[in-house]
Parts: sequence; structure tokens; C-alpha cells
Amino acid sequence: MTTRATARGRPATLLALAVAAGCSSLPTPPRGALAQDQPSATAAVTLESLAWLAGTWATDAPDGPHTEEHWLAPAGGTMVGVSRTVADGRTVFFEFLRIVADDEGIGYLASPLGRDPPTRFAVQSAGPNTVTFINPGHDFPQRIEYRRDGDRLYARVGDHDGDRPKESTWSMRRVAIP
Repeated sequence: MTTRATARGRPATLLALAVAAGCSSLPTPPRGALAQDQPSATAAVTLESLAWLAGTWATDAPDGPHTEEHWLAPAGGTMVGVSRTVADGRTVFFEFLRIVADDEGIGYLASPLGRDPPTRFAVQSAGPNTVTFINPGHDFPQRIEYRRDGDRLYARVGDHDGDRPKESTWSMRRVAIP
């Protein structure tokens, strides 16, 4: 869910990958599903408070790319995740993910296509079933949001201020319990 470099060194986003795979639009979560204007104190955010993210989640659109994310429950100061998008029978994108609790606080570390070092996003806000991470200095995305509503997980990536049209969203259903 982050930028990757193409063969010419230019960034390509998941949105571009989805379009290239023949998907002109991605599922949109219900209005207000990813409200970013409900901040909470980041000092109260713990790794354990994000345990609601654990599990296996997958898009259920009948046509177009299929994305799945797997998150392990918090343990040892980390939540470990992996994401994969398959289109036309082949993997078009994968990403290694971690949410860590360290000296810098709670951070989301993304390694698209296995890139090392990962890109770090700091927790901006969190609630009982929602979390927003930001990295205003990153090209795209600058904001990563997750929100759980029952057995649905909504994910959105975009610009930090949210005013630009550059954004991708996913609506996933729980397909396995951790």
C-alpha cells in the first residue's frame, strides 16, 4: 500500500496497478467509514489496542484484482502483516507490513515488493476500531487508514491532507480468524 519504483525509477501506486490490471475503480467504503476527523490521543494508542486488525481479510469483488491482507495478533512488540494483489492469475503486487511499538511510538512499516529499508508511518489517531498513520514527507501515500466494522475492514491510502484526488480504497471481508 505504498509507492514502488518502476523500471524507470518513477513511482507507481496500487491505484495505477489496479488500472493497469483492468480495474477502473476500487470498492468504496460507506460514507463516514474512514472518518479522519475523530482523532484520539496518540499517547493512549498501544499495540494491543490495534488487535482488532488481526486476521485474514480479502476483497470480494467478482471481477478485477483480488487483494488480501493477513495480520498476526500483537506479540513481542509487533504485529506482522502481508498483502498481495492478484490480477489475471498473477501476483501484480505484494507488500510486507509491520506495526511496531518502539522508542518512536507506534509505527506502521511498509516494505512494498520487499523493499528494505521499509517506509515508516507514525500513528496519528486511533479509536476502538480505527487507526490512521501518516508520513507527510513520503511521496505517496502519506496517509494510511484502517477501519473495522464487524466482519468488514476498510483500508484507504492517500495524501496527508486528503484534498488531492490521489487516493485508493479497499473494502475487505474477514475470511479467517487469527
